[in-house]
Amino acid sequence: MQNYYENKFESLLLECGHEIAKQKIVEDLLYKSSQPKNGIFKNKFDMFWQANFISSLTVENVRSENYILALSQYIRFNLVDKNICLNYLNLDVQSFILAVRYSGLIIHSNHHSWCVLKEIEQEVKNETLYIFFQTVRHLQSQYKHRLETYEDIKNKLNIGQVTAMAFGSLYAYQYLIPHQDYINYLPYQFDKDENNSAEMIWKAFDHIVKTSRKNTKKLTEQSIALALRNKLMPFLIGEGVSGSGLCCTNLSVKGFSAI
Repeated sequence: MQNYYENKFESLLLECGHEIAKQKIVEDLLYKSSQPKNGIFKNKFDMFWQANFISSLTVENVRSENYILALSQYIRFNLVDKNICLNYLNLDVQSFILAVRYSGLIIHSNHHSWCVLKEIEQEVKNETLYIFFQTVRHLQSQYKHRLETYEDIKNKLNIGQVTAMAFGSLYAYQYLIPHQDYINYLPYQFDKDENNSAEMIWKAFDHIVKTSRKNTKKLTEQSIALALRNKLMPFLIGEGVSGSGLCCTNLSVKGFSAI
């Protein structure tokens, strides 16, 4: 089976020389909208990294942003070839680490590419790489712990989407709107030492609303008004709420199961 990127590289080589060809071929991979036929290859990234010209990559090549991105996508979408990763790693450790980071695999500890990456960790004796994988394991452990805590809180609250939107709006009004960019501390966050961007918190609200229990009954103006009265009035009139902030443990409203 012919390799599109191998053939394309040969034509670029005749047209503009070896180094320019290596720059243009990775741009073709990353930024060309049309897709080559994969044939025996898993996808276009698999085809690209199995082309013969890959063996001619230099340290300068693998340090470039485009080649780091190309490797990151290969790692993300494939059960990667260990030799391809090792060859890249032998050229530049930091660029290989950046590719793994860009791939998004750190929060997906069960991704199939970790089988190969763990083998590489065992085989390659490099302090920088060792520290990186140690950090990865710590982050994965912390992320798993946070997910478990989130699921536990979510199951205990069992709130509907309208309720999630109402409480999210109150929280945003009190803590997000008065601040700009990064917020040093927000009540009820998991780790008090974390800096939170307003953008990330809005994304968290969006996720909470989308994953909250969907309403089984058709929403009407009356049902929404009743839900908002039950959820918001304790805060507006100062009854049924202990303390001054918006906290899940202080929400003494009735009818969480309604909406």
